Amino acid sequence: MAYPRIVAFDLDGTLWHTWLDGTKFGCKGCVSNTLEDNLEIVENKIRDKKNKPVRVKVSDDIYNIISDLIGNRVRIAIASRNTHKSLSLYSSKSVCFQRMNVNPRCDRALWLLNVFDPRTHQWRPLSDYVVYNEIYNESKRIHFERIKEYSGVEYHNMLFFDDQAANSEVEMWQGLTFQKVSHSSLGLMLGEYLHGLEVWRRNQYMRCPMPNAGPDPLPNRRLIGYIGTDWYTGQRYSEGMRRLKSSRPSRWGWGMYVADNPEMAAFFVRWGRESDPDINIYICRLFVRDFEIFRQMDKVWVAEDGSIHRTDNHHSTDEQIAESQIRRDKLIARTFRVEKPYVLFSRHHWMREMQSFARASTFLRDYHEKFRDWNIQWNAETERDMRRHSWD
Repeated sequence: MAYPRIVAFDLDGTLWHTWLDGTKFGCKGCVSNTLEDNLEIVENKIRDKKNKPVRVKVSDDIYNIISDLIGNRVRIAIASRNTHKSLSLYSSKSVCFQRMNVNPRCDRALWLLNVFDPRTHQWRPLSDYVVYNEIYNESKRIHFERIKEYSGVEYHNMLFFDDQAANSEVEMWQGLTFQKVSHSSLGLMLGEYLHGLEVWRRNQYMRCPMPNAGPDPLPNRRLIGYIGTDWYTGQRYSEGMRRLKSSRPSRWGWGMYVADNPEMAAFFVRWGRESDPDINIYICRLFVRDFEIFRQMDKVWVAEDGSIHRTDNHHSTDEQIAESQIRRDKLIARTFRVEKPYVLFSRHHWMREMQSFARASTFLRDYHEKFRDWNIQWNAETERDMRRHSWD
């Protein structure tokens, strides 16, 4: 089975429950001049030797998870906003700290966790296997920019586990695979770990790299729609890059919105850009590189005002938007038996639209005529919505 080249973990709420709070450890005295010497592990709980009720419980499954990654030669990274690095800093294994010219020591709490190495059949501190250690109070996007710089590994070859929905931004804006930890009181469990690996593998399957030049380098490509955007974003799309975050309406969450004819794309691109010169308006044709791979991708058509709710990105925080997307993913999985990555289709009251999530040659006029050809799933709610608007 394929594995990502890098798997990254948040700390608080992921490797262990709650927050490893440096303001509480040592408040009843220290055992040495070094605060981290107060930490010990007893019955899978990291606690303060001088104040035993101050403790965090380690995920029961993290030991087997790390052993699986070690056995498959996956590089392990830590990406955490925990600001109490003085609690830690012990091992000299962290590549990131060596390159950043700061104290090359890894987190003491991680050093206390002994994991089994299936290659050597030895038990060693988890910190010995942490290759990239990004623990500072910055956006996770900054963490992964640095990990990419240090490692040379592309984002699509990374998998990230975190308990905060807002940190899923690394999936949309950078292209990692993100798996949310559902219960921060338990930390990462084996089932969620395996699910994250499966989603990463599905993401890899739908990747179709650009071929070498030739007389017909993409014989299976197919036009699938039109995007209206500004000139700068259009240039990014034409270079195979992702869109940037903006305040544009995103009623099904962050993603690439596609219309089934250029007139509608041109109509919607003017929203909020009424005073923009024509030179800033960009209508893109969207092609898939391999239509057979696209056809095999999961696709769902949801009712505009049905049980699968839209996202109000204009009146929501980043955390609320991310939670809305994660709830929708789960509801679509239950309703359609479809896991991400998937493509979402919906009727807009003025158009038909397709949203290609980050986890996604004929002139097209009507997406709703493509159900069978494109292998789009629908349910009774979708059918009622179509009949109500006279779509047969």
